[in-house]
Amino acid sequence: MSMRYSRDELERWADRYLEAVVADDPGRLPWADRFEYVENNQTIPPGEGAWATIDGIGVYHHYYADLQRGRVGHIGTARENGVPCLYNFFLEIVDDRITKVETLVIRDAVGARRLDTQGTPHDVWLETEPEEDRVSREELIGFANKYFSSLEFNDGLGDYSFFHKDCDRYEHGKRTTNVTEEQSYGHSGDTSFTRLSCEEQWKTGFMGFVTGIRERNFVVVDEERQAVLAIAMFDHDGTVRSIRLTNGRIVYPAPYFDVGRTTHIMEGFKVKYRKLYRIEATMYEVPYGATSPLLAAERRRAA
Repeated sequence: MSMRYSRDELERWADRYLEAVVADDPGRLPWADRFEYVENNQTIPPGEGAWATIDGIGVYHHYYADLQRGRVGHIGTARENGVPCLYNFFLEIVDDRITKVETLVIRDAVGARRLDTQGTPHDVWLETEPEEDRVSREELIGFANKYFSSLEFNDGLGDYSFFHKDCDRYEHGKRTTNVTEEQSYGHSGDTSFTRLSCEEQWKTGFMGFVTGIRERNFVVVDEERQAVLAIAMFDHDGTVRSIRLTNGRIVYPAPYFDVGRTTHIMEGFKVKYRKLYRIEATMYEVPYGATSPLLAAERRRAA
C-alpha cells in the first residue's frame, strides 16, 4: 500500500532532490528497485548529465503537489557552472522511494535571472481554492488539454471561453499577454499580439504555425490549488509560411520556423473561478519529432 504525503512532505522531497543534485550525489536519495530517470528527453543514470554541472540552487521555486499520486513538480532556477538556468522536474514517490523523475534543464540565463528577480511565484498560484469553487481532477486536466488542442493549428475560430477574462500567460517569467508597453512576441516582430488577452490572442489565429502538440503528459494535478503541471512536445513542421488572421490580415511566421522544429515544454496551468486563469510556460528545443521516453515506457507496460 503506497503512503500518502502532505504538501509540505512533497515539497521537502523536491528540496532534498535539489540538494542531492547540487552535491552531485544521487546516493543521498532513496531510489526504488526499478525507477525511471529522464533528463532533457534522454534516459541516463542519475549522477550524469546536469548532476555534474549544477552547482547551486537559485531563488525562484514554484512547487506543484499531487497528493493523490505522490508526485511533486518544480519550475525553478539553479546555477550551472555559475550560470543561471531553469531547472524543472517532477518526482514520483512510492513508499518513500523515488520511482520516476523527469528533468528539463533549460539554459536560458536571461529567463532565469528574470525569475530570480521576481523571487517567488505570483500569489495566485499559491492560493488554496475554496472547495465549492473547485473543478474535478479530470476537469483540471481537461482545461490544460483544451489549451493545447486550441493552440494546435490555431485558426481563431474555436470556442475559447475556457479562458478567464483576466488570464495571463508568462514564458520564462516574461509576461506575454495584456502588456501595455511595446513588446514583440517570441521570434516574431509583432508588437500588437502581446497587448491582447489570452482569449483575444487565440481568436486572431496568430498561433497557426504550431502544427502539432504531442506527447501530452499531465504529470502533476494539484487539486487544492487547482493547478496542473504538464509536459508536451510542440511541433512546427516548417510548412506554414503565411497565416490569414481572422481580421483578414496576412502575417508571416518568423524565419526561425522555416524548418521543422520541436519544442519540449513544461507548462503550469492555474484554474480559478472555473476558468483558466494563469499559464506558466518554460521550453527548449529538441530534434524535430522527438518522443517522450517516459510515455514510451508507459506504453510498453500497457501493451
